[in-house]
Amino acid sequence: MLNVIFSDTSKGAAKAVFERLKRTPGRKIVLVPDSYTLGVEKTVMEETGLKATFDIEVTGFSRLASKETGAEVLSKEGGVLIMKRAINACAGELKHYAKVVGVQGFAGEMFAVVTSMRLNGVTPEMLQAAESDLDDCATLRKNRDIAIVYAKYLEELKKEGLDGTSRAERFAEEIPSNPRLRGVNVFALGFDSLSAIQIKILTELSLTGNVTAALLNGFGLPNAELYPDDSIRRLLNYARDRGVDVAKPVWARERLAEPFKT
Repeated sequence: MLNVIFSDTSKGAAKAVFERLKRTPGRKIVLVPDSYTLGVEKTVMEETGLKATFDIEVTGFSRLASKETGAEVLSKEGGVLIMKRAINACAGELKHYAKVVGVQGFAGEMFAVVTSMRLNGVTPEMLQAAESDLDDCATLRKNRDIAIVYAKYLEELKKEGLDGTSRAERFAEEIPSNPRLRGVNVFALGFDSLSAIQIKILTELSLTGNVTAALLNGFGLPNAELYPDDSIRRLLNYARDRGVDVAKPVWARERLAEPFKT
């Protein structure tokens, strides 16, 4: 099951999650951005009144994927080296980026671009399919070059093993057959937005256990356009398409004063 908590502030969202944590028995996994882990562990104990967190695991998506798959992955530097190899292998096919192939830092920038696309479910085939909607311009040539490099990177990566994104994809695929995650209670908080692979992981966990995701939502507020609500739509739509039982969203507003009012 997927439970969604909406709040107008991160504090309100976290408070609602901690209240549920106190009432939830059994093993619990709290998913937060990697840099939040230690701080959230301390806050969990303070907010729930627990003296220890033996049945609560505070972790991030990448750390959970590492633990559950046991897969070793290439470092970021290793990924950049493979990207450089991929760029060199297809340099003769590039048009837009032909003159910067050998420029220092280009491989790192292209690695970041491709990683972002992979995390958000964009494939080389999708880039190629988009060419028909583009005029013969710089955007088309750039799109075509990225698709070529992207495909070659994936080809080279298969020879070396897994990178962080590959491991996350494997983790999502293995969740349905992982007995350790059957019936587990998962809580996600602290994310301004969710990538496609994170949405897939939460959805798969919702099919085998119970997931509570606390997300920011500015519906009805004067500054609603500032809230990153795209992740909400994508998560709910993807979960429903996968047949997840989605509970009615719960609000946990802090009722802040309107802007410029005291």
